[in-house]
Amino acid sequence: MKQNILVIEDNTETRECMSELLTLEGFNVSTSEDGSLALIQLVSNLPDLIICDIHMPVMDGFEFFSHLKSNPRIRNIPFMFSTTKSEPMDIQKAKALGVDYYLIKPFDGVDLLTTINSVLKIRQSSDG
Repeated sequence: MKQNILVIEDNTETRECMSELLTLEGFNVSTSEDGSLALIQLVSNLPDLIICDIHMPVMDGFEFFSHLKSNPRIRNIPFMFSTTKSEPMDIQKAKALGVDYYLIKPFDGVDLLTTINSVLKIRQSSDG
């Protein structure tokens, strides 16, 4: 069974490249250009993993993550930031909030897929 990934990214080119790569690797991919639209998508489609940018209009990644964690129905979905914010204090802030995975842009497809497969493998081993 294909695993579902939600990519939340305001940069159209980045969002489309990630979606195409993940689709070619056998994942079902849905996308959103900001956190508020992604929350609407989560009502009807629960992914196995969420990959989210930090800097976005309307609702940034930190605000989206806060909404995610406050909702019991969706709080346990594995979550990964994909961002240009590479300062140690940015990474520490994310970890303090409970974000386990933090991928710094620019990254290549191998880095993305390695991180995704690690996240999903950890989730599968904890589920059962």
